[in-house]
Amino acid sequence: MFLFPDLLEMGRERFNCVLSVNALEVTSSRDMPLTRRPLKVPCRDPHLTMMLARRRSTTTRNMGTVLFSWEARWVDLAAILLERIGAAAVQEVAEGHQARVFELMLVDGQRLVAKVLDAALVDVDVVVARVDAVAELADLDSRVCRPVRIDGNLVNLIADDAGRPALLLCSEFAEGVALDVASPSDAELMGETLAGIHRSLARITPQGIPEVAALRAVRSEVDDELQLLHGDFNSGNLRRSDSRVRVFDFEDCGYGPRSFEIANALYMVLFSSTIESEISRYRTFEDAFLSGYGAEDGQDVDRRTVDHFIDLRVRALERWLEDLPTAPIGIRTATPQWHQTLRSFVGSYQRRQR
Repeated sequence: MFLFPDLLEMGRERFNCVLSVNALEVTSSRDMPLTRRPLKVPCRDPHLTMMLARRRSTTTRNMGTVLFSWEARWVDLAAILLERIGAAAVQEVAEGHQARVFELMLVDGQRLVAKVLDAALVDVDVVVARVDAVAELADLDSRVCRPVRIDGNLVNLIADDAGRPALLLCSEFAEGVALDVASPSDAELMGETLAGIHRSLARITPQGIPEVAALRAVRSEVDDELQLLHGDFNSGNLRRSDSRVRVFDFEDCGYGPRSFEIANALYMVLFSSTIESEISRYRTFEDAFLSGYGAEDGQDVDRRTVDHFIDLRVRALERWLEDLPTAPIGIRTATPQWHQTLRSFVGSYQRRQR
């Protein structure tokens, strides 16, 4: 169930709710020249709308969305998290196109990761469905970093330090070091880990999660069985401590064939190796990664199918570059220089399947 306790407790001076249709529209008002900027966020959770209706003593039917009037304050986001979560210390560790990432230390010494997503850039319903799926997955597989509830909720709405609506997601902190794609043993371990995660993902059937982005952009000719995939499996989303590997960042999880995710993991190493002129690194990684996956899965990987999906992944990137408004947020909002790097990669790519 998805609730917005932060907004509900803001008080009448800072919170007013009326019902609308087809979008959650949040208006930010500040003592600045530019004020009252509307931000629309998809939201169709019936529990949320009914709870808000009760708070307003309003009776309505067929409520798809809610309209908020939001009175924002200039507050540092780290300070917001300290107060909101009750952490003893907080440090920002990354800022991306879609999320800001913080490491939190609780008073009992527990370490958490907090992600703050710009609510205007995501589909709230999909975010909630994905977090629910990861929570279920963590019950099945101890390698998965478990989402952590704050005030009983896996997803909370807060105001960021610019006064904009944001989604707060917390999870376990993954101890250890990132795996090295240049190391054959690490590449093999990555393959083994992905095969194991795929087995666990196949056991859950969440609702409301779409196909992975590339498969929505370019249709595949391969009619393989679909299941939930990690969506962004790479060395940066893994940590190794002794012999244990933890997996995190399932924010892009979606449906697709296992072979696509194998290909996507290879594609990301191929991309970095190509733009860094280290193509031999990719060849070493490919063999070890596929060997590790096949050993854990109990059967050899169909390399022809994997090659097909690597080609598809590059075609998806090409299509997004031709029509940036349809691209994932990380590509859509990248700098012109990075767009040129992506185009250079696409232009130099040689199809693997002929």
